[in-house]
Amino acid sequence: MSTPSDPAPAPAGRYRVLFAAGAAIETSVLPYHLIRLTSLFPEIIPTLALSPQAEAFLGPATVRALSSDEPHLTGASFAADGSALHLRARDIDALIVYPATPRLITEIASGTITCPVTRAAAFAPTDRMIVTPYVHPDLDARFYLPAIHRLEALGVRVVLPPSGDIHWTDASAWSATVTELGRLLPLGQPASIDHTRSVVESS
Repeated sequence: MSTPSDPAPAPAGRYRVLFAAGAAIETSVLPYHLIRLTSLFPEIIPTLALSPQAEAFLGPATVRALSSDEPHLTGASFAADGSALHLRARDIDALIVYPATPRLITEIASGTITCPVTRAAAFAPTDRMIVTPYVHPDLDARFYLPAIHRLEALGVRVVLPPSGDIHWTDASAWSATVTELGRLLPLGQPASIDHTRSVVESS
């Protein structure tokens, strides 16, 4: 039975994906990643959940433009219809935590709720969750490996570099994350993008 907190079901062949981000330099290019991803795979219906620091990175106008539904932000726990945003995470098709900062990794693994990202993660089904650790190369990986192993034991898809380390130095974390999303959801063939259109129209 549906409740007032349930979002409208995604149309057939489309998928509600909640993109949750912590604050890292990589967060600044998240808009580019999402615009390109939803252009390639228009069946994805994106919504954002951001930590307070990530929200500051992107700014309110960008956040609203990228999110098809009401974004999960600090101080905005309820949708306009009065439903709890975090309860909507129960019914999403995928939750992608990217970039997953050290704080997010450890708090999600322990079930600690301190921000919109960890709140959404606490309610989302673990078998629909993708977490891509994004840790500064100078940080010792041994601090975070127990949390990563805990996430994997819970059924979370943790995306790591081919080396098996947690530091992305010679591979694309975003490309690996999208590949994992394709394993989770039956996405179709990427749509073709006319890269010359804007140039022709502006010439």
